[in-house]
Amino acid sequence: MDLRIQQAFTSDEDVKAYTLSLDDNEVLSAVTSSDIVVTDWMEGSKKLLDNTKKGNKIIVSLSVENINGVRPANKPYDLLVMSVGHLTCFLYQMPEMYKNSQKLPIGAPKLLKEFLESPKVIVVGVGIKKVAKTLRKVHGIKIYANNIFDLRDMAKKMYGILDQDIDGLSRSVLGKSLSMKNKINWYVGGRSWGHISPEKVMYATAESKFRTELPLFFSWPGRN
Repeated sequence: MDLRIQQAFTSDEDVKAYTLSLDDNEVLSAVTSSDIVVTDWMEGSKKLLDNTKKGNKIIVSLSVENINGVRPANKPYDLLVMSVGHLTCFLYQMPEMYKNSQKLPIGAPKLLKEFLESPKVIVVGVGIKKVAKTLRKVHGIKIYANNIFDLRDMAKKMYGILDQDIDGLSRSVLGKSLSMKNKINWYVGGRSWGHISPEKVMYATAESKFRTELPLFFSWPGRN
């Protein structure tokens, strides 16, 4: 699989934009730690919701991560990766004002919260049920329980595939693999917010695209 990334132009100093080339497809990916930028992004997604007919659903790929792979109890996630559709992806680095908060829930940008809580939104991911519980408790984001679909559970039910991560599911169902052999460095020049490495963006975006493709091979009640 041919996987390449290059930085794209943006006039917003709070955003780093990239174009990911994945075989014959291109995905625009943007990184920010700004609540204002996330709110702007969600304005566009809200319009998509408003134009979605009653009874139809929007599939949203969602994953969260922590820098060292370990999240202390009642602490926020470091990174949220979300795709609405197949051609765009955004990576939201949690600002320090959330990470250092001692109160629960610590909150999230209002429009992001409203979008993920919409009954029109189907949230898909790997281990997403556990993630949703933490988002509710720590970030105050209450995703509809009936709108949470775990790709790992669906792969087990439909294909008998057991306990795979996103790379394993993509390899087994889509015939695609990222084949990451080395640990990815999150940051360029050290742990500095706003300087997430292009390599990290590349793999996070590719995984997000896989999460949007996998539901096409599954079925669930109410799918159109």
